Amino acid sequence: MKKQTEMVNCYESACANNMVVMSTNFQHKRIHKITWLSPYQNTVSQTDHTIINANKKGIIEDVKTMRGPSIDSNHFLVKAVIKQKLSVTYKKKMKPALKWNNINLQNPSKLKENRSLLHTKLINLVPKQEINDEWEQIKTATVDAARDVIQTHSTAPRNDWWDEECKKIIQEKNEARKKWLQLKTRIGWNTYINKRNQANKICTQKKKKWLSNKITQIEENHRRNEAKKFFEGIRNDKQQVTLPTICKDAEDNVISQPDLILERWKDYFSKILNISEAIDIQTIIREHTNNQPQIPLPSYNKICFIINNLKLKKAAGSDNIPPELLKHGRRTLKQKLHKLILMIWYNKQLPQQWNEGIICPIYKKGDRLNC
Repeated sequence: MKKQTEMVNCYESACANNMVVMSTNFQHKRIHKITWLSPYQNTVSQTDHTIINANKKGIIEDVKTMRGPSIDSNHFLVKAVIKQKLSVTYKKKMKPALKWNNINLQNPSKLKENRSLLHTKLINLVPKQEINDEWEQIKTATVDAARDVIQTHSTAPRNDWWDEECKKIIQEKNEARKKWLQLKTRIGWNTYINKRNQANKICTQKKKKWLSNKITQIEENHRRNEAKKFFEGIRNDKQQVTLPTICKDAEDNVISQPDLILERWKDYFSKILNISEAIDIQTIIREHTNNQPQIPLPSYNKICFIINNLKLKKAAGSDNIPPELLKHGRRTLKQKLHKLILMIWYNKQLPQQWNEGIICPIYKKGDRLNC
């Protein structure tokens, strides 16, 4: 009686809001209409439906029940085939940052092999007259050599506790469910329930054990003062923070278009980072250079000293070159970088990529929609 009342309320709500029930508009076999089966297999019903606005009903091409997928419930999945034409808009795809294999970055033999390959690539480069071209070929050679030797970090499994035992018991549970759906006997139902309970028990135990070991490892890293491993362990378990998809403009109007949002952030940082008043740059240069001795050209030894004193285990920028690759690149790479810096010195121009920066807004307080 309660279910009938809920269905009546559902239909009344659909009619009142100009909506239609699409689940009953297509001809199928009886097994593809049933959405609920009682535990004792003596009662069936079509209680789950697909409802859509009347002016959009043409996009649904088919609706039927899927008995194969197991969701550990007396209900079956309802599949709807939707054909919707979406407007195509061009979006510039950002290349994901390369995550290098940290173990190989600390392996002396791998670093030596990478240095040899990088030396071979750099000596074959043809000098360029343009600063951007010269930097681009140095960066490409460095990244390609590291990709071949150091290699990128393999994607970690989503659930570390998932193993062959879990796969086996889940497969047995799914097979028991298929047999029960085919024969629909009391023995088949009991077998399926037992397998389902066993699968839930094994997976829960393994997940608890894995979580306990991970917490112990995080505590051990904190006790040993290994900050990098400690924060990595915490960061992997935290939810990934995504940037807001809407914000407010200067007049407190909410905007949701990606182009307008980027333009709003651009204006915001331009006002903060750039000087509003017009200032004569040449006057500032004369004031600061007249009272100071002439700065000498950056020497090769100075460049080597700076590279050798780089701090390791730091994140790479948009060029995907971590400090380890620069520090262990040795003489050939340092000579190339010294020549590039001299070109920058004489031409008074930086490579375009060196002007790029990665900005990650961090919410602290106030309205989240405000820049």
